[in-house]
Amino acid sequence: ILTYFSVIVARLSLAERASSQERKIYIVKPASRSIILRRLFTSIMARTFADAVKVLRRRQSSKTTQMPISHLSEELPFVPHLQVQGKPHLEGMAGWLEQLGHEDAINRLTFIHVAGSKGKGSTCAYIDSLLRAHSKRTGYPAKTGLYTSPHLIDETERIRISGHPISHDLFAKYAWEVIDALSMNPEQMPSGDNGPGFLQSMFLISLHAFVAEKVDVAVIEVHTGGRFCATNFIQHPAITAITTLLLDHTPELGNDIESVTWHKAGIFKKGASAFSTNQVPEAMKVLEDEARKEQVNLEVVGTLDNLRNVSGFNSAVQRQNFSLAWRVCTALLSPQRQHLNDEVIHTAVAQVDWPGRFQVLSRKGISWYLDVAHSAPCIDEPVKWYKRSSQTRDNITRIVMFAHIANPRRRDGAKLLTQLVEAIQCISIVPDYVFLTKDKTEDVPALLEKYKAICDGALTSQVEIEPSVQQVLDRIEAIEQQSQNVHVLVTGSVFLVGDVLRLLDYKIN
Repeated sequence: ILTYFSVIVARLSLAERASSQERKIYIVKPASRSIILRRLFTSIMARTFADAVKVLRRRQSSKTTQMPISHLSEELPFVPHLQVQGKPHLEGMAGWLEQLGHEDAINRLTFIHVAGSKGKGSTCAYIDSLLRAHSKRTGYPAKTGLYTSPHLIDETERIRISGHPISHDLFAKYAWEVIDALSMNPEQMPSGDNGPGFLQSMFLISLHAFVAEKVDVAVIEVHTGGRFCATNFIQHPAITAITTLLLDHTPELGNDIESVTWHKAGIFKKGASAFSTNQVPEAMKVLEDEARKEQVNLEVVGTLDNLRNVSGFNSAVQRQNFSLAWRVCTALLSPQRQHLNDEVIHTAVAQVDWPGRFQVLSRKGISWYLDVAHSAPCIDEPVKWYKRSSQTRDNITRIVMFAHIANPRRRDGAKLLTQLVEAIQCISIVPDYVFLTKDKTEDVPALLEKYKAICDGALTSQVEIEPSVQQVLDRIEAIEQQSQNVHVLVTGSVFLVGDVLRLLDYKIN
């Protein structure tokens, strides 16, 4: 590398001493020379996975302009209760994909697009697993792509090829190709950066990877909302699906279920089959109205009866999500006169890898029950599952670990914890310990004290605040030395569950 740079510097120096006629072709001013050398150094030295992630995470701080109502007023129909507060992450996607040279290739891919408030990631994972199980029997699809968010441990989880998160090396390769093509490196960025943000970048990298890896079917999870999500660049999906809808992400999607549903229904496209789980009447009406406008036949999917005899499900929610996934796959395969048999169902359930959702791990004599539950309507299920899974054992030391330090405008952590405490009271199993900690690095002692007061006022448990996830794990290991059968429920934010998995040295897939 040093030799390479020496040659470059030498040639630049020779160019400056060249004849005036040659100078017109070769001269490089000192300022330009420093820029060239800096970019050459960046292009050669900084091509690792860690460096790519560093560039992408800087995109999280990039400002995305709020969509002004006036910009949309002529485009949007009147919908009662509609509140347009979304961010236009869709804006710019067409131009960036054109720069990558993928517009035609993207149109040739078979897409399944999934939106919802609860269970959309799990549903996507089940769809991918069903298609892979079917492929073992028939050869189609030969290769699947799965894009989901957020990740638990690192960014590679968001992009999977045939069930496996892409390697760090492959992620780095595709990420740097996108970064270079769109001039996203800080060394290359012009002033007034209008490039893609973090989520837009991740989706662009996934599409770039899916095209390069020649996947047959790509399963795409919406980020937030749907109508203005970057993933809604997909104009011709084969199938769209909506999981359970709840009042969530209200700053972006509005303060009532009708507005939230209108955003989610934005993924419906003419010519694409559409499916949904059962919804509350207000949400179902909006879904039906939007489907009608797109001339889409919307089918409501219930839970399959034959799943009661299938092992591997820890909750009714999982059966519901799997049923939706099964219906999506049958719709995709039916034009080819292919179907999913019982063997495929059993294989798909057994092989699906979706950590942090109703997951049980055993480490050093401790049973860990982990489930991401970052909204109040979702918190009951992991508590009931925890009771069912651990109540058959005697002399159990029960521990609940909770963290949810989030912007209260987005999700109310105190409300979520209150719901968790009420759910614990309903199952009549009081944990011996409750540990409260941070799921990020912010210093939030006042909020944690508020959380402690909620628990102290309702539970007889020993409630403790620990400043980090690692320190909670250290305390639990110390308790295990004095007890038998320690069972820990870890719930709350995705950051908490991800940190616990990382510290327990859990390897995805």
